[in-house]
Amino acid sequence: MNVNIYNLVAGEVLPITDVNDFSFSDKLLGEGFGVEPSNGKIYAPVDGKISTIFKMKHAFSIQVTERVELLIHMGINTLTIEEGSPFTLFIEEGQSVEAGDLLAEVDLAALDALLKERTIICAITSMEWIQDFKLHQVGQAAVGDLLASFDIPDNAGFQAKEFTNDSQ
Repeated sequence: MNVNIYNLVAGEVLPITDVNDFSFSDKLLGEGFGVEPSNGKIYAPVDGKISTIFKMKHAFSIQVTERVELLIHMGINTLTIEEGSPFTLFIEEGQSVEAGDLLAEVDLAALDALLKERTIICAITSMEWIQDFKLHQVGQAAVGDLLASFDIPDNAGFQAKEFTNDSQ
């Protein structure tokens, strides 16, 4: 099964190794990419289901298949920001989403005022279940541009279950 990852926010796309946070740049949390956003609107990069929303609302996960998840992390070192402060979420856990759905909005000026970097990160946290990750584009990208892809092998030892909007 091939999975395409589309751009989640307009801006400058960079390889995950260029993200200014070693947890991401050293790929401790998986493969992926960062985007230096030109605005704060965050869209779904894939079809899936919201599996986790972090307490401070700075990050959430999208379950793509039974065992494959993407982590969306808004800003660098934003875990310490007061709950919800510059982050507005339009999602809830268990909600099905489609690529292109508006998921969140980040107040970039508030991040700047808190001296936090704006980088939006998309990381595949379940690398053991995928192969052939490819980052197709770096540089300026619009929302919805194809940025990356990966394969989930047929012999991964489980049944890949795609989520649709009517999945519960």
